[in-house]
Formats: sequence, structure tokens, C-alpha cells
Amino acid sequence: DVLAQSRTIILGETHGDAEHQNREAFLINRLADRGQYLSIALEMVPNAKTSVIQTYRQQSPEEASLLGEALDWVNSGWPDYSFYEPVINAAFRAKDDIIGLDMDETEKLAARKAPVPANTPAVLFSSWKETMAAAHCNLISPDDLEAVTRMQVARDRSMTALIAANAPVLAIVGSEHARKDRGIPALLAANGRSSVTVALMPYSTQTVDE
Repeated sequence: DVLAQSRTIILGETHGDAEHQNREAFLINRLADRGQYLSIALEMVPNAKTSVIQTYRQQSPEEASLLGEALDWVNSGWPDYSFYEPVINAAFRAKDDIIGLDMDETEKLAARKAPVPANTPAVLFSSWKETMAAAHCNLISPDDLEAVTRMQVARDRSMTALIAANAPVLAIVGSEHARKDRGIPALLAANGRSSVTVALMPYSTQTVDE
């Protein structure tokens, strides 16, 4: 009921966790059953490949299984296409648009070297920096840590702009990008846009605290 009233839904997932992707497909199906047809925006696909999706659907509007091949998913670095096929199937069933959210590799490389925009909240950068250090077991060099942090901040800003431009939208992103203190929801709110965020997380004492 809550999701059906929102024009911007952010689902934060663990990539390649079949339970998460199955729940995402369930939500897309249920919203469609209620007459809610949204753009489905995926972090796993570069925005530059949105046109590939559109071309594929014109040729095969009912067959989602080969979209991964058209997108060269096997070389994307993301978990296997089979994890996300239920999501794609649900979007095809609902005839929802599918939009790539991510930067391409050239854009990511440029973001690693580019200065962070002056209006970026300090807490956003410092929080991402802490997260990326932990993700690399605190073994990453200071220069590389600065670079990957700049890239993650740039990705959040880029994905936020695309989400805002494509509402009504349901965006599927990693749970770190869905954080309301520094992620896409925070950036949307800073621009006067509301969203509903659902975090799909494994249950443990640690995740309850988080």
C-alpha cells in the first residue's frame, strides 16, 4: 500500500542474492496488478545501454531470457544474469520501461580523477570513504581510496539525476546506494524529491543495528 502511493521507490539489495531479486520481481508484479506501471531502473546496466534494451524489446517484446546476451552481461562484472532474470521477466510482463542507471567504464574512470562537486555534503564523502576502506579491508592506499570514493559519490549523483528524470520509477541498487543518510534517497531529498526506500537485508544482530 505504501509503495503504491510513491512515485519514487528505491530498493536496496545485496547483488546476486536470489531471494532479494525474487522479492524485487514480486513487488514489480504486485504493483502492476494494482495498475502501477513504473520505469524499472537498474544499477547493473550502464545508462548508455538503455538503447540496447529498447531495441531488443522492439524485436522480442515477450522474451526476456536473451536480453542478458544482448547486453553482454557475462562480461559486465555483475552476478550472473540468471539472478536478475526474474526482475526482467516481471518488467516485461508489466510492459514497464527498463532503464540503465550506472555510468559506463569510461565515465567511472573519469570520475575517479575528477574533483568532487563543491556542493557535495562532507558527510556523504566521509561516509563513502569509510565504507570503501572497510570493503577493501583497510588495505587500500590513500590515493586509491580517494579515487574510489570520488567514483562512488559521482555514481550516486548520476543515478539520482536519472531516477528523478524518470519518475514514476522503481530503482534497484546496492543497499549502500539506498542509504537514507548519504545515498540516493538523501540526494533526492536535498533536491526536494520524496522517495520510499526498502532495504532488503539478511537478518543478523549486526544488520539490525545498522
